[in-house]
Amino acid sequence: MKALKNHNVFYLFVTFRPIFKSRELLVAVVTVTHNNIFINTRLFYLLS
Repeated sequence: MKALKNHNVFYLFVTFRPIFKSRELLVAVVTVTHNNIFINTRLFYLLS
């Protein structure tokens, strides 16, 4: 089941890879990084 899931992710990646441009990738990375910083900041305030 896990192999099938990984295969589906790989298939989607190969299918949509030509659509993605550097700008969309940069936006995605910035969004993920911002979300991680937000979560870490909340955890820091909750633990302190």
